[in-house]
This record gives sequence, C-alpha cells and structure tokens, in this order.
Amino acid sequence: MSSTAVRVFAIILAASLLMGRAAAAQAQDPEPTVTELVAIVKNNPDPERRIAAIKKLAGITKPADERDNLVTETLIDAAKSTQDSLVGEVAVRALKSIQKIYSQAKTKYLPTFTFILRDPKALPSVRAEIAQLFIDTLEKGQADAAAFHAIKDIAKNRAEQSIPVRCKCIEALVNSGDPEAMGIFSDALSEPDNSLKESATRAIKDLLMKDPNAGTGLAQTAVSRIIDMMNDEALDKDLRIVAIQAVGQLIASNAPGAARGLDILMNMMLVVPVDEIVRAAIEAVGTVGTAQSAAPLIRTYDEYFDEKKPTSEKDVPVRHAAVKALRSLLSTQAVKIASDMATVHSVALKLEDVLDKDPVMPIKESAVYALSFLHPKKFEAEQKPAITALVALFEKLPPEAALKDMIGDTMNIIAQKNFSKNIARWKEWLRR
Repeated sequence: MSSTAVRVFAIILAASLLMGRAAAAQAQDPEPTVTELVAIVKNNPDPERRIAAIKKLAGITKPADERDNLVTETLIDAAKSTQDSLVGEVAVRALKSIQKIYSQAKTKYLPTFTFILRDPKALPSVRAEIAQLFIDTLEKGQADAAAFHAIKDIAKNRAEQSIPVRCKCIEALVNSGDPEAMGIFSDALSEPDNSLKESATRAIKDLLMKDPNAGTGLAQTAVSRIIDMMNDEALDKDLRIVAIQAVGQLIASNAPGAARGLDILMNMMLVVPVDEIVRAAIEAVGTVGTAQSAAPLIRTYDEYFDEKKPTSEKDVPVRHAAVKALRSLLSTQAVKIASDMATVHSVALKLEDVLDKDPVMPIKESAVYALSFLHPKKFEAEQKPAITALVALFEKLPPEAALKDMIGDTMNIIAQKNFSKNIARWKEWLRR
C-alpha cells in the first residue's frame, strides 16, 4: 500500500471513530425530560446546570408539560430564593415565554414579583428583570393595579439605590394609564443621572405615541429640557437620539413650547456630522409632517447621494430615512383641508427622481409607497407624472421582481383603477 493510500485510510478511520464516539455520547446523554429539567432547577447545586435547564424550560410548547410539572411555580421559586443574579434573571425571563402557552402564569407570578420589586434588599438585577417583564406584560386595569402602584412608587423614589431598577420602573409606567405619569417623567428629567433622563425621555416619547393628547399636560420647562438635550453635543449620542425622537412627538402633539424644536431639527439634518443623529432628526421631522420641512429633507437626501458611490453604507440609511420622512409629509398633506400644493409638487418630483436614479431597492420601495399618498382628487396634477415614473420603473425591473406588485397596487391607488400590473392598459390610460 502506498504512503498516500495509508494516509487516506488513516483519515477515514479517524473520522469513523469520531462519528462513533459522537453517536455513543448522544446515546448515553439523551435530552432531559421536562420533569428532569424541573428537578435540576430545584436541586442541582451547579448554577450553570440550573441556568441551562431554565433556558430549556422556557422553550417548552405543550401546556400539559407546564401543568404536570408545575413549571411556573418552579421558576417563581427559583427567582425568589436564589442569591445568584444570573439564575434569578433567567428564571424571570423564562416566565415571559411560559406565559405564551400558560395564561395563568402571570396571575401566579404577579404577587411574588411585585413583592420582590419593592424589596430594596432583593438582588438589583433580578428586580430590574422583573421591571422589564412588567414593561412587556402589564396592562392598564384592576388586575395589574398593585404592580403598577409599586412601579409608580419606585419611579418617584429619589432614594432608590438601584438606578437601573428606577429607570425600568419609569418606562413601565407608560402602560399604566396613570394621569400622574407625565408629571413623574417630567420630574425625572431634572435628575443628575443621564440614565434617568434617558428613561424619562423615552417614556414621554412612548406615551405620546400611545396618546398624542398627553403632550398638552407636559410642563413647558420639561419640553425645554428635552429640546436642550437633543441639541447638547456633550451628551451621549444615544440620549440625544431618544431626545430627538421625543421632540418630534412633542411637536406633532402640540406640546407647549415644542414648536421651537422644529428649526433645530431641520438645522441638525444639514449641519451635524454624526449620521445617526442626522437620521434621527430626519425621522423626527417626518413625524411632524410639516410643509416647511420638505426643502431641508430633499437637500439632505441630495447631500447623501454620491453618484460615484450610491450604495455607501453610511449614506444609504440617511437617504432611506429622508424618503420615509417625505412619505410622512405627503400623508400629512393628503389629509389636510388646505394642502400646500407647492410642497406636494416638490416632494412628488423628488420621489420620481428617486425611482429613476437611486439604485438601492429598499429606498425605491419606500418611494413607491410614498407616491400612493397622491391619491386625493386635489393632487390630480401630480398623478400622471407619478404613474409615468412608476411605469418606467416597472419596465426596468426583472420579471421576477417583488416590487412590481407594489408598483401595480400603488398605481391603482393613485388613479382609482384596477389595472394592476397590466402595463399596456396603464400606457393607454396615460395617452388618454
């Protein structure tokens, strides 16, 4: 046998041995049952084994497995009794998954977890994880009132030792429906800790998304603080972005003193060198949907379009945000009684230009979607040019392109027809 043949034989033999060992190991170590996993969580002294078992319990899909093995009770007890932060966190997190297959899980964990959340001696990371669970699962109403009461007390408590717990409680208060919530958020904006400011700002933004009228109850001093934060270059970028998002919501909800933020946002789109900040400012302006933002949005798009490098990773997200903001602007103008026709025209022209020149397909998709808001009768002068641009794009695309369906739907919406992807009929309609 040649040396080459010997080497080949040795490789095959080694591979066979490894496969055999793997199969044997698999046969010796079968997947543990739910009953065995519960036993590991309750009795195994190795925290890594307990964490692995908890994660597997979080993945069960049969209600009978939960019911027959008291999985919910096991996880509640693990979170309550452990002095290991990771074990406690994973147990709390697992209950969110269990709740999907066992609706009574929440009823069972709520009293215990509310008590732990209030307990300043409990592990801070477990309390923070409970607060996150409450953010994800609590609903306005009597059933969750005790938990929301605990959340409110902690959110207001300046003596609370754990900043992360207080931050989570501030954010959890958004879903409470408590009329005092906005005042609590406003107070937290004056805290020296930036994490608390960020949570309060995010909570204000989220509450305004749920209830735009809530902005009228916000103190003007609080609005000014948020505007100052978004414009403060010394602050952390993430905090500035949350503040920018909140200002967009504040302006849209006519919060007192918020209007002065619009000029700052439009200026940020054009002069700030940080692309993430620019993108956030664009999205905020889009939320407002005001006609005066059209020119700055178009100018920002143009500045981030380099004909030599149109797919640049740093430019594409900004252009995409600008097109989405133009869509928001058009949608706002579509429902206005007195639309700004000059603005509608300039936006429509830019979107048609995007269809023709921008090579990035998601940006084209957003532009196609945006043009669907030209459907009102009052925008009739813009409809044929838009459909002409859409037909031209349709004919450039390969036969299998998914965007063709959206183009057909958009043309139907604009012209109130049912021609869909029948381009011959669209061309005939354009000629008439």
